[in-house]
Amino acid sequence: MKIIFETSGPMKKKLEKNPTEMDVPEGITLLELMQNIGWTESEAKFMVYIRENSGGSKVKLREKLQEGDHILAVLQVGGG
Repeated sequence: MKIIFETSGPMKKKLEKNPTEMDVPEGITLLELMQNIGWTESEAKFMVYIRENSGGSKVKLREKLQEGDHILAVLQVGGG
């Protein structure tokens, strides 16, 4: 299935093309996608994931992706 994946913020691991269209297996979770592109689970937990094609709803790491998803990954930055 096809999805679009995009990142925003000061990422240490950058995509070659941002946003990028990807072919992913049916039933893949967001965490599996992140691991496939080189992020560990602990790194992936520092991001917020937004399903742009669904009114900006948040996506959890263990949630399955859907055909046509446009996922925006945003680095959470905290301050004091």
